Amino acid sequence: MTGNISGLDLALALAAKGYSIFPVRIELDAEGNRTDVEFPARSWREMSTMEKTAIEAWWTAQPLATPAIDCGKSGIVVIDADEKSGHHGVSAWRGLAGITTLATRRDHPWAETPSRGRHYFYRADPKSPVGCDNTGKLAAGVDVKGSGGLVFAYHSMPKVADLPVVPSFVATGIGPPAADRPDEMSSTEISFDGFDEPGGQADRPRADDAAVLARVYELAEQLGATPDGSGFGAISSLAYRAGQYVGAEQLSEHQANRIMRGALDGWTWRKFGDDVKMRALVTRQIKAGTRKPRPWTAGEALPTVTPDGGTEAADEALSDDVANALHRLRVMAQARELLAIEAHAESWTAPADFGSLANELTLPDLPVEWRVKGMLGAGHNAILVAGRKVGKTTIVNELVRSLVDDEPFLGRFEVSPADGSIAIFNYEVEQHQYRRWLREVGLTNPERVHVLHLRGRSLPVADPRVRAWITAWLRERQVETWIIDPYSRAYVGSLDNGNDEAQVSRFLDHLDVVKMEAGVGQLVMPVHTPKAHVESGEETAIGSQRLEAWPDAIWYLTREIYPGTERYLRAEGRDVDHPEEQISYDSASRRLALGGWSRATTRRNADAQALIDYVGANPGQGQNEIRTALAWGQGRFAKALSAARSEIRIDIGARRAQVHYLSDQLNSE
Repeated sequence: MTGNISGLDLALALAAKGYSIFPVRIELDAEGNRTDVEFPARSWREMSTMEKTAIEAWWTAQPLATPAIDCGKSGIVVIDADEKSGHHGVSAWRGLAGITTLATRRDHPWAETPSRGRHYFYRADPKSPVGCDNTGKLAAGVDVKGSGGLVFAYHSMPKVADLPVVPSFVATGIGPPAADRPDEMSSTEISFDGFDEPGGQADRPRADDAAVLARVYELAEQLGATPDGSGFGAISSLAYRAGQYVGAEQLSEHQANRIMRGALDGWTWRKFGDDVKMRALVTRQIKAGTRKPRPWTAGEALPTVTPDGGTEAADEALSDDVANALHRLRVMAQARELLAIEAHAESWTAPADFGSLANELTLPDLPVEWRVKGMLGAGHNAILVAGRKVGKTTIVNELVRSLVDDEPFLGRFEVSPADGSIAIFNYEVEQHQYRRWLREVGLTNPERVHVLHLRGRSLPVADPRVRAWITAWLRERQVETWIIDPYSRAYVGSLDNGNDEAQVSRFLDHLDVVKMEAGVGQLVMPVHTPKAHVESGEETAIGSQRLEAWPDAIWYLTREIYPGTERYLRAEGRDVDHPEEQISYDSASRRLALGGWSRATTRRNADAQALIDYVGANPGQGQNEIRTALAWGQGRFAKALSAARSEIRIDIGARRAQVHYLSDQLNSE
């Protein structure tokens, strides 16, 4: 109805053309039909305006609102010619108004409605005011929206001043508008396509029993007197009870909504939009009540609203809502299960069958092939587990340099020559910065490296089209080692929970399928660890345990917080077992080299030196004095003393106490 123009732009454009505007919220079903309309307030006739400031304020609060036009304040009359329920309102109105086939849209401006009918727009005659009618007084299928009526906005509407004057027979046939009473906003004033019942007839009032209407007004009065703090509970219970009358066919759903929504006018809204939510809640609770019909009977007492807003009807509504929610959850659970089966089916292939074990044992044992000896086997997957800002990308760049320039990895591990190229999916580092880092590495064969900068983008491998694109991209570049940095960015769009075993498994399976179909040999993927600092052997990858079960090798990169900022690397996996060892870094060349102590040995040596320094400055002290001064426990002191025994001697002091001196220090006692 509004085309591609935004609601705010349309509202401002129509206000400039002379239309009095106010916002509404429209709910649509899956086919695009209107199922509900939420009004910002019952006083829409008073709040409608042409003022730009007010309109901008409304759409700032509710940017998805749809502009509606107050026909009376805009000075227009709209002829609603329906083409539904067996009516042919368009031809009927053309006959009444004398609109010939030669007439243009300028002569009689109109817009098509969702039901293929038409809204004809006319300028009202101030001398002959026109009210509203949807009972077909002029002709079957021809309704009138004049003063007191509203219509949704269309982007092609001309200026009010340019509209033709409404034919005089309309005022004669319809008459002036009825008195503007709060309880008069009925289907006579609002006739929207999409609120029809299954039989095709509009939802007309059908409660002839005044006692039932009186009871609903009593419910509404009770709702209107409810304090704001109990609002949700009161709406849930009282609107639900009104819905039960609807289900018992004592009241129309339209009547129930009109009366109960009207009760909210006296409430003080904290902000624009709260009233919309409350009115939507009224509609939902009335709908819920219709599913458990309960007719009104004479002598029935009004529901008592407790301080928290609860009633017996609210309990029934809650029970009904819980049942519906439970059903939806069961449906979702079954849908997820079927989706998982379909996803696995996409990547499933029949496994190789070698027959019996006797047959299989006749096959020769192939030697272990290494791409990086002792660290990364040919055809293997590896993950690099590391904390934040520990140096994952630096390790990755060192690996790239070793693979393409055939140099030992970290100055230690031999690499096997390969003809293919290296692909880096860089999800984390800004492209200009990463390009500078790679330039500083000084690659001899940069033509063998292909970088895809993906920061701020996603490649959801769960999508078959994306998998096909990645496969073709890798195959065209003859990639033999694929680096995805990091895992937590790469899975965006493929899974929504990194702790979900099934989702993580599907993501990793998709990577294996792409790798196989593209002819890629190795895959290396950096993964964050949930803890910044952990002891050797206690490192874990973030998220699902499936992530650490998937690779053939896991490299753990850590940083020491005591006594300095040294990095350490250890590796484990299938035929991979390298103990923790310190890595040295040359910032000028951005080169890494393996060689040094483990964290435990580094700590012990540092403690030994600290003990030597302290004893040298404070000779002749006992163990308790030294431990107190250094704030060490018994175990730490014992390890440091053991490592420093060549530099420290223990003498017997006064009262046969053990005291400590450097080897070349004299005993002063």
